[in-house]
Amino acid sequence: MTSFLPRPDTSRNWRSPTRIRIIGRQKAHRPASRKKKAVPATGLDLQAPLRVLLVDDDPNFVEFLTQLLSRAGMDILTANSGQQCLEQVRQSTALDVIILDVVMPGMNGLEVCSALQQLGPSHFVPVILLTAKNDLETRLAAMRLGVSEFIVKPVRNKELVSRIRAQADVSHKIRAMEQTQVALNVDPKKVK
Repeated sequence: MTSFLPRPDTSRNWRSPTRIRIIGRQKAHRPASRKKKAVPATGLDLQAPLRVLLVDDDPNFVEFLTQLLSRAGMDILTANSGQQCLEQVRQSTALDVIILDVVMPGMNGLEVCSALQQLGPSHFVPVILLTAKNDLETRLAAMRLGVSEFIVKPVRNKELVSRIRAQADVSHKIRAMEQTQVALNVDPKKVK
């Protein structure tokens, strides 16, 4: 058992670390065990790994990010062009986030964002632009196209993983809201 006894010498500053003496052993901090979250009534599995579509024409960068995000517990799909990205978005209904490079041959990242908007709200997936291009015009164009995040290379690994998880959370909440609206027979166009 740990007890706290004040030192008899009170002439020292009361904030001094030597004022209080700890006698006995302290227990090691053990975090409480994590309970699994239940699957909500909307049917979204919050424990399922995040599905991330990684779109970049640099195979070395794709390999690096694939390893990084896989270690973070995410399922990674890859595309090396804007056209492949659009095909995968059309085919997959369970994407959580798209990580997209701006500068790619053929269809650039901003053109891909524009094409994603034209697919309609049923194909909504948050887009994180991850690029070496850091000019104001590109950022403004990305904002106009509804890009969720704009990250400049090189990126900090923890920051990228954190931002992906935050955007996936937004994506899950939007899907849950849509499923709730369908279950309640609410027209989403009439909800403000």
